[in-house]
Amino acid sequence: MDRVRSAAAQGTLDPSDSVAGEEPARRGAASLSGFLDGINGSRTDDPHLTALGHSYGSTTTGLALQQAQGVDDLVFFGSPGIGTSDVADLNIPEGNTYVLEADLDGVADLGRFGADPNQLDGATNLSSREQTLDGRDYSGVEWHTNYLGGGSTSQYNMGVIVAGAEDRAITGDNQGAGDWLRDTENWSLWHS
Repeated sequence: MDRVRSAAAQGTLDPSDSVAGEEPARRGAASLSGFLDGINGSRTDDPHLTALGHSYGSTTTGLALQQAQGVDDLVFFGSPGIGTSDVADLNIPEGNTYVLEADLDGVADLGRFGADPNQLDGATNLSSREQTLDGRDYSGVEWHTNYLGGGSTSQYNMGVIVAGAEDRAITGDNQGAGDWLRDTENWSLWHS
């Protein structure tokens, strides 16, 4: 059993296989970009494609969309970075990149693989907080793994983007604790 744990630990620490580095995302991006191009190229009519990327998968997706063509909408959620700090590097129509960040999602504030996506010019911040729309209540989400919770605002927002009903999306401020701490004034207050 100790050999299994040791082998697993070595794989986790190996930069070529660890989510602490970008290499696995780059390998995945090569496959994903080919897949997306294949879907787009296999249709006689232009399909409406939406890419969703969560956590490290958003890094893979961001890298893939620097290569792939034909994706119409993009939603990043719980993202530690998208492989670039410029939305213009993505092959997405202007105004069709969306970001969700839940309260208390520390991974989403890392900016490990490019800037924190909720800080990028050209990305629309969608609400993940409690909302009421057309008499229906949607729950807010917290932490890193709850974005797809049933009846949540974040699930609703992803659904309307996928459905091509962007005009029904609920935008909002995705500023979390990490964003607050990164603010120079708040950082100096925190450390005084």
